[in-house]
Amino acid sequence: MAGLFLRNTLWNVLGFSVSLASGILLSPYVFRKLGAEGYGLWALAFSLVDYLWLSDMGLRSAVLKYSAHYMASHDNEKINSVLNTALAWFAPIGGVLLLLIWLLAPWVVRYYRVPEAFAEPFAALLVAVGFSWAFGLANNVFRAALEGFQQYGVINRINILATGLRATAVFALLASGYSLREMGYAVVAAQGLGYVLTFLGFRRVFPELRFSLSLVDGAMFRQMAGYGVHTLLATVATQLSQQGPSLLIGRMLSASALGFFSWPARLLNTLMDLVPQVGMVSGARSAELSAKNDYAAVARLGVQTNRYCFAVFLLPLLLLGLYAAPLFRLWIGDDVALWSAPVATVLAAASGFAIAGQQNSSAILYGLGSHKRYAQGLMVEAVAGLTLMAWAAPRHGIFGVAVVAAVMMVLVRGLLTPLLICRRLELSFVEYMTGIYARPVGIGLLAAALALALGAAGLKGDSWAELIAIGALVTPLYYGLTFSWVLEPEHRETIGGWVRGRLARA
Repeated sequence: MAGLFLRNTLWNVLGFSVSLASGILLSPYVFRKLGAEGYGLWALAFSLVDYLWLSDMGLRSAVLKYSAHYMASHDNEKINSVLNTALAWFAPIGGVLLLLIWLLAPWVVRYYRVPEAFAEPFAALLVAVGFSWAFGLANNVFRAALEGFQQYGVINRINILATGLRATAVFALLASGYSLREMGYAVVAAQGLGYVLTFLGFRRVFPELRFSLSLVDGAMFRQMAGYGVHTLLATVATQLSQQGPSLLIGRMLSASALGFFSWPARLLNTLMDLVPQVGMVSGARSAELSAKNDYAAVARLGVQTNRYCFAVFLLPLLLLGLYAAPLFRLWIGDDVALWSAPVATVLAAASGFAIAGQQNSSAILYGLGSHKRYAQGLMVEAVAGLTLMAWAAPRHGIFGVAVVAAVMMVLVRGLLTPLLICRRLELSFVEYMTGIYARPVGIGLLAAALALALGAAGLKGDSWAELIAIGALVTPLYYGLTFSWVLEPEHRETIGGWVRGRLARA
């Protein structure tokens, strides 16, 4: 089982690496080609369309949960009932959403006072991306079931292909002088291919798949909805927390301000995307362990996966916090360094503690079916956060919005979440938090001290050569100590044995 967890995690690492490379290479190019205003509208379209996921009523998480549960008991009839019941909900909902998107796109353009030059392409972008997301609702049934089956190799092969095609198409379109509308079409085409491949991949993994109205079960729907209702609350809250700031800035400030805020926020989301990917594995694994009543293993899973994720991302987030201004100046320009770097520094600190350090705790709560209080906490974070942001935005601009987002993230996702899992598993909160953070933080302090010493010696990161030199000097120290001190002995041996085996066959 440890080997399966490691393989699934490595597949997610590979998928994340492709997504990260795409974001790092493509996002600055999109920003330079479209400008702050155009990039802000590009981000706004996806922020708006992301609210379509609320229509899943939490059933996606229920498909994952019960697919994993019934897989463990080898009950194919129940798995088919889960899938058909979910599809009976998503298919008509998707049709309704298609109509709403088409009708509301012109109103959205007027509400956000989109400049005339961008009005028509922005409306076309909204419709294109919205259509893709609506079809994605039904496809999510098969994606969630693949996650429940822990088939992350299948999922990530498809993600890698779709991501590569999308990035290549967007780059080619921008290089040829096209803009928002055509970029939206490229996204739709790449996602559509991903949907087809996901279905075909699921059929291969689960050849027992059947479609029949007789498999649509009211009792199954109530069971899934009972689980999903808390997920729905969490999904609503998460969308408000993640997309609400962009919508608020776009309405209260300007498209340019939204561009300067969205750039570091999207960069961090891309950088941190691996953590939810690992969380998917943790959630499915904890659901399987809970079916066997092995809660001691669940507790170990929580400490170790959170510690490893925090340790992996602590160094890049630390370096981003220290060198955001020179990095952004060299990467894109002075305006981005001035406005976006402070936002990046604040959000990086909160993301490291609350997301890298605790995302797996929330995933495990889902796997245990104990996410009710977590969902309520997320809603408090979202409502209180947006209220404070509405006050801060006109007074302190995008930096004020970032500070509010960071504080609320730390309070709820960074502190409330581990408290809930400790209560559920009857663990010591202090021991749980210490087990996650103590060793990585100690190594991080050494890395920070080295970076500051290099700055005092003249390496301040004012050129690409200096930034690369700093990374080359700090990274081996940090990850060398992390491998020796943060990983559990059996995991060091597993990785070492895998490396030795690969070298022997080379």
